[in-house]
Amino acid sequence: MSMKELIEVSNRYGRDCEYVLAGGGNTSWKTDEFMYVKGSGTELATIDEEGFVKVDLKKLDKIWTAEYSEDEDLREEEVLSDLMASRFPSKKEKRPSVETLLHALLPYKFVVHTHPALVNGITCSEKGEQSVLELFGDSCIWIPVTNPGYILAKEVKDAIEKHMRGGKNFPLLIFLQNHGVFVSGNSIKDIDELYDSLFSKIKSKVNRFPQSENQSVAKEKTSSVIESIGKVFGSGQIVLPFSNSDIEAFSLSYESFSPLVLSFTPDHIVYYGFKPVYAENIDSIEQALFDYREENGVEPRLAVVSGAGAYAFGSVQSKVDKAKALFLDDVKIAVYVESFGGYQFMPEDKIDFIRNWEVEKYRASVGE
Repeated sequence: MSMKELIEVSNRYGRDCEYVLAGGGNTSWKTDEFMYVKGSGTELATIDEEGFVKVDLKKLDKIWTAEYSEDEDLREEEVLSDLMASRFPSKKEKRPSVETLLHALLPYKFVVHTHPALVNGITCSEKGEQSVLELFGDSCIWIPVTNPGYILAKEVKDAIEKHMRGGKNFPLLIFLQNHGVFVSGNSIKDIDELYDSLFSKIKSKVNRFPQSENQSVAKEKTSSVIESIGKVFGSGQIVLPFSNSDIEAFSLSYESFSPLVLSFTPDHIVYYGFKPVYAENIDSIEQALFDYREENGVEPRLAVVSGAGAYAFGSVQSKVDKAKALFLDDVKIAVYVESFGGYQFMPEDKIDFIRNWEVEKYRASVGE
C-alpha cells in the first residue's frame, strides 16, 4: 500500500508545475530497514515503481562513520560508491537520487522534496532566512546555500542536531537556500496539509504575484531573432519564442534585467544554462549570442531580447521545452523575491560546481 501511495503522491506533485518542473524534486518512503527513493534522472510526473531505488538504511547510516578523502572531488566519488553499494541487488541498474542521504536522515515514512517558485521566492531572496523563521518558527530549519551531495546532507544533519539540542521537535520543514524545501510526514495527508499551510503562509506575505498569461510578439520581430539564432548556431535549431508581461518588464534594459542575469537554483543551471543571453535590441542579438559562446565555452539555450520576448532553442525538442519551462520559473522567482528583500543568486563558485558536477550531468543526460 505504501508503494502505491508513494507513486500517487510523486505523480500528483510532479504533474503540478507549481511544485516541480522537468526532473526536479524527489520523494521517498521508508520502513525501519529500507527506503524507496526516486532514481536519479527520472521524473516525478511519470515515475512508477521501476523508477524508485530500494536502499538499505543500515548501510547508508554507516556512511556517517566512514572516513573519506579530504579532497572534495575524491570524497564525492567515495561517498557515491558507498551510496551505490547500499542498493538492494534488484536495483543495481539504477542510481538513487543525489539527495538519498538527506532523505534517510528524516525519521518520517514519507518525504516529498520540491522546488516551487513560490518557496524559492523566499529561498532565493535577501531576507530568506529571516522570512522563513518568522513564518514557520520551530517547525523548520534553514540551510545556507551548500554544494549538493554528501556535504549538503552533513550540513542538514548538523543543523537538525543543533535544532534538537535546543529542546525543539524534529523539524517537519527543511528550507534549502537557492534550492527548495523538504516536507516530511507519516502519511500523505500530513504531507498535503503541510504543503497547503506552507503555501498559504507564504502567499499571505507576497505583495506581487507573477503574470503567467502568454503575450504575443510581432511576427517580424520573432522572425528576425530566429534568423540570428540560425546564423550563429546553424539552421537546424528548434526555436521556441514566448513572452508575458513580466518578461517584457524585466527585459526593458540591462538594469531591469538584473534579477535574471544569473542562476537562482541548480535546476535552472541544468535545464537552460547558468545564465541567459540578453540583448537590448534585435540588431545586437546576433553578436550577443556569438559573444556568449566565446566567453563561456558553451552554447546558450535561452535568449531574451528587449521588446521581442524570450527564445528557448537547441537541437532537441524536449530540451527546448524544458529550457522554456525553467526560464518561466526563473521569472516567477524574480517576481516573488521582491516581497522578501530582493533577489540573491547562487554564489558563482556554487554555480561552477553544479556546471561541472558529474551527478548533475548524469541527471540531465538521463532526463533527455
